Amino acid sequence: MITIQGLEDYRLKDIQDIVLSHVDHLRESFHFEDLDFSIKAIVPFGSRVTGFSSKKSDLDIKIEYTGKAREDDLFNALNDKDAVFEIENIRVDFYPEKIQVKSV
Repeated sequence: MITIQGLEDYRLKDIQDIVLSHVDHLRESFHFEDLDFSIKAIVPFGSRVTGFSSKKSDLDIKIEYTGKAREDDLFNALNDKDAVFEIENIRVDFYPEKIQVKSV
């Protein structure tokens, strides 16, 4: 079970749902225009997960995805200064990682 410092009252599923809601909002506002991607996993990591955060630490979120979008384009769209995202006054930084879907 993952515990996130500063967000101890949230379950992992809660964080994932909040992030998905934020991404959906960005999609609806055409923030991801021309970016083709489908989220496969949302994984918190970094100092807030390892237990070494300070009050000023952000929350790092890895977004594993498939699609044609390039990682750097998706990174820039998710971390746009006009779309800063926070949960309980904790800034969230997104790190997209394109994954390969294995054929059966």
